[in-house]
Amino acid sequence: MRRVPRAMGVLLVLALAGCAGDPAADPTSEPAPGESSTGGAPAAFEPGSSAPVWWDADGLHRGELVEPTAVPLGAEEGMVGGAATRHLALVRTGALYRDHRDGRVWFHPWGDSPRVVGRSTAAGPGGDTEGDTAAWFDGDELVVYDTVRDEVLSRTREPVGVSDRAEYAEHVGHGNGWVHVSPTQVVWRYGGDASYAVARRDLVAGTSESPWHPRPSSGTARRFVDLSSHTAAWVGGHAHGGRGTFVYDSDETEGTTAVDAVLEYPGRLSPDGWWLLTAEIADGTHGVAFTDLRSGETWKPFEQSTYAFFSWAYGDVAVMLTNRRAPDGPWTLTSCSASTRSCTDLDHRGAVALPNP
Repeated sequence: MRRVPRAMGVLLVLALAGCAGDPAADPTSEPAPGESSTGGAPAAFEPGSSAPVWWDADGLHRGELVEPTAVPLGAEEGMVGGAATRHLALVRTGALYRDHRDGRVWFHPWGDSPRVVGRSTAAGPGGDTEGDTAAWFDGDELVVYDTVRDEVLSRTREPVGVSDRAEYAEHVGHGNGWVHVSPTQVVWRYGGDASYAVARRDLVAGTSESPWHPRPSSGTARRFVDLSSHTAAWVGGHAHGGRGTFVYDSDETEGTTAVDAVLEYPGRLSPDGWWLLTAEIADGTHGVAFTDLRSGETWKPFEQSTYAFFSWAYGDVAVMLTNRRAPDGPWTLTSCSASTRSCTDLDHRGAVALPNP
């Protein structure tokens, strides 16, 4: 695996202590609901619609809509490639973010006023992009929260908390250790970067496992990669230089299926579980690869050598910071639709926070 380009800098660990205690009180002042970036009334939000999401100095963006956040998400304590780290999680009807100054977790409904819903360790919150469930750690307690009902579903003391770092500094280094959040289970990584230990809370059975060892239904796998509500992915076999082959299980297929491509890990599944987003190395140059797990086809959107930090947003849309002349070129905020095989460069101002990948 190639080293991170010098122009990007290094992953700086957020030197923030975990905050325990009761949920914070309501804010004394609330930001006004957002307006379209082109002016006029707020755009109607349709849950389930595809859209890029990011934060910058202008506010929280969802497609053409931009809304002011309750607190700034950019922080000098943790920057990777110009992307603020570990701040932003998505649910179906809004976003959650952590105030790095005091640990308060805010839920930001699209088109409505943000509200404080709890306190979190430095790792920040995780969310179910296709549902309403969010999760965070308040000290050593796992808090599971329904954003629509405004209700804490469970609060359990766990032996291991979520890592404040992703398992790799490259490509997903702006994220944290949340793997999957849903009404039935919560899965997270612990132990920091370069650690692949995974824990799971079964919300139906009321049991926890740490470590949790998910395995494919057939064959063997070297490393667990990611989980969605419908799909689980593993590195099936190593090649060299940080590359490998991937395998996956799905509730719509029988047995374990291999991806017919050698890709760089780590990888991330789309919210619906049918696209695998990875980096790619060919002939010594970096790239980005979208693999359609239904057809097995891999789409590489950039012809030139491109280094990227990537995240899924809503639907099949990924948002990423790309350097297309790595390691010395500028960083560009880019949105790509996997289904239409199209990408758009996005205007932004100042530092950028991407959703947790």
